[in-house]
Amino acid sequence: MTTRDELLASLSQDLTPVKPALPASIMALGWLLASVLWVVALTHLLGPIRPGAFTQLEHAPHFQVEVIAGVFAIIFGTWAVFQSSVPGLLGKRLPWLAGGVLVLWWCNYALSFVSPILPPTMLGKRAHCAFEVIAIALPPMLAGFYLLQRQYPLRFPLSAGILALMAGMMPALYMQIACMHAPAHGVLFHLLPGVAVSLVGVVVALLWRPMRRQNFRAGTR
Repeated sequence: MTTRDELLASLSQDLTPVKPALPASIMALGWLLASVLWVVALTHLLGPIRPGAFTQLEHAPHFQVEVIAGVFAIIFGTWAVFQSSVPGLLGKRLPWLAGGVLVLWWCNYALSFVSPILPPTMLGKRAHCAFEVIAIALPPMLAGFYLLQRQYPLRFPLSAGILALMAGMMPALYMQIACMHAPAHGVLFHLLPGVAVSLVGVVVALLWRPMRRQNFRAGTR
């Protein structure tokens, strides 16, 4: 008769050791900082920043509200999605807080049609800003997916879609500084391309799932 120790040994002999994943908070912070550096550096590499943009940011309170709301929406959204990658770690308040700040930020885009944040101008217009938003967001998105799948997200496509949205919102926000600032242009060529990244992210996540299953069967993450 097989003893308990022999049974455990037979079950574990083919297992491959894996490195433990980093805490979700460390992953979130590392991904966020690396992504911000990537977005800023590549945006500057692809073209000049709108002349006077940082002076406008310093002296236009409504513009400050827009940028601050965007920054906090991205921070809270990133924190929430990495917390969600560990079952039972995400609290009930953080998703509501992240969603509320995101809606507050997007409401600024709607209000700008009634009361422009800055005087509408073609100054600083970048010829391909919409494509730049998407292209800049894709590498951080894929890096984030790699980090997420090292945890145990119960709804990987949903978590990946939200993370992709955060990846798209970073260049969308910075493009409000780098490119021309006008209500319709900001929505059509900065915000919507950033949102479109989340749809791309869901599709990529659905294709990613078979690979994740194969990795788990092989004992890797």
